[in-house]
Amino acid sequence: DLMMEINQALRENALIATSCGDRIKFYEYAETGDLLSPFIIITPSQPSKPSSYGSNTNHSESYYYQINVEATNRGVRDSLAYEVRKVMRTLGFEQQAGGLDTYFKETKRYVNTRLYSAILFTQKEEENE
Repeated sequence: DLMMEINQALRENALIATSCGDRIKFYEYAETGDLLSPFIIITPSQPSKPSSYGSNTNHSESYYYQINVEATNRGVRDSLAYEVRKVMRTLGFEQQAGGLDTYFKETKRYVNTRLYSAILFTQKEEENE
């Protein structure tokens, strides 16, 4: 599962692990969670789709993820967002145009939302079909 792979890779980054601990979540962060510490949210921004074909066989899939980094300190948020980008690049993802860089007064949190995409090769299918 690619989301779990992303989650695990983020947890293996020293700065992310120290700053976020177990506050790397899928889809949303619980309002009852620790809101004073930084956290990361991983969300598919659209379903994966076939990317390339040869001999009527799909050889790759395109994947799209949105990753939010939230913190009460802008510098911490920016450092974590930079580390997320580095981790995503090791997984074959590149940052795309768009996203969000803002401060929400209501929650007193700085938010950095980035969009990432990758074209990843699929496992070769069995030849006896």
